[in-house]
Amino acid sequence: MERNSNLKRHLCAIIMICLISELQSQTILSQPKSITKKEGESADFTVTLNEGDPRTTVTWYKDGILVDKNDSRITYDEVERGNGQYTLRITSLKRSDKGNYNAKCEIYSREDIRTQNAELTLIEIPAEEYPICTTWKKTYNIMDLVNVTCVSENINPQPNLKFERRKTNSTILGNETNIWISMEFRAVPNLNGQSYTCRQFGDRLSAEYCEITLNVTNEINVTILEQEDKLYDVGDIIKLQCIGNYSKRANFSWFINEKKILQYSNMVEIKIEKYMNNGDNVTCKIIENSPEEGNASVSLRINSNELTVEEDPKRVCSNVEVHVSSIGAIIGLLATITVILFLILLTLLYSTYHLYQIKKNKPDKLLVQHHLLPRSSTRITTVSDDPPDSAI
Repeated sequence: MERNSNLKRHLCAIIMICLISELQSQTILSQPKSITKKEGESADFTVTLNEGDPRTTVTWYKDGILVDKNDSRITYDEVERGNGQYTLRITSLKRSDKGNYNAKCEIYSREDIRTQNAELTLIEIPAEEYPICTTWKKTYNIMDLVNVTCVSENINPQPNLKFERRKTNSTILGNETNIWISMEFRAVPNLNGQSYTCRQFGDRLSAEYCEITLNVTNEINVTILEQEDKLYDVGDIIKLQCIGNYSKRANFSWFINEKKILQYSNMVEIKIEKYMNNGDNVTCKIIENSPEEGNASVSLRINSNELTVEEDPKRVCSNVEVHVSSIGAIIGLLATITVILFLILLTLLYSTYHLYQIKKNKPDKLLVQHHLLPRSSTRITTVSDDPPDSAI
């Protein structure tokens, strides 16, 4: 018995649903339809009933909430209610108007009827101030890093951004409110007064543009370009270049922590040694013929985990300095040794020549001495027994 009772209830429910559907199909001739509109346009939702009873009232809901009639943009158009047509009209569409709309039809002597949902899809339009072209600084020095950014609003669907006269497109980045593209490059003198244009466009968007002009100074300025922007380890080689708005006659000097390591060249290679410190400053100074001087410095980013404390009273800051001083010392030593050997050779040659002359001239001297001696004479002595007259 209980099973039969449940079956009867289910059958009654099915019959009621069919009757209500049939009643709705007979009452609602046309349902409101989903539409897609651009922001700022107008949207109409219309329901048509099969009778124009003046006692029928129609109210509209958005996402289950009653549409506010006090909004000046919203109108209940019932001019054609005699023909059974009831229209909800929304002008100057806003982003908040997106959603699902339906109508509640209160027909005299019948149950209220709800229409199907109709979705309003909105093509959002960026605000009038977009796109916006920006840069980090109003004026750049020679070889400063320049960043030009084009910003738009993060809307649905997302607009496209592109710098004009650029071969490659920049990657679009963004957050909840904005999207942007950027390009970076070094400031050089011929970029002074250069303009950059960004275009904002989309499938259903009209193209909009923004433009920015660079200001680059022509004053002497020097910067240092690292080969790689990274954390260096002991043994790594850092290549640094001193670049600026200078002539070919400019003189360069390189320093590490105010200690000169190199002169004349605008490039230097530095090997990271264990006794060097993270944050050591490398400075390039440039002197033109005029008294003006430009300089720029960069701090070395060294992995402190590999640094050790070593005895270095003079604190040689760079392998470049060691190489330069070692080469100079070696050259000086070789020059000294060469001079000494040359003097020794001259001395040996002179001594050899002197001994040779002595040996060659010795017999002649003896012969000369022999000829100069007096000839020997024979003395005859007579022996007598008589004493001399003086003795008598």
